[in-house]
Amino acid sequence: MNKSEMFEAFDMTEIEKFKKKYAEEVREKYDKKVVDECEKRNSSYTKKDWVLI
Repeated sequence: MNKSEMFEAFDMTEIEKFKKKYAEEVREKYDKKVVDECEKRNSSYTKKDWVLI
């Protein structure tokens, strides 16, 4: 089993849950432009990218 296969059981559910949980707090703390840029970058990540992260 390679490194990628080890994480196939995980899905994006947990990541999405935390994104929703902290979205408002992040928008309050940080500049809108920075948050938008970060969200844009993160939305382009594939499942494989998230495994590597």
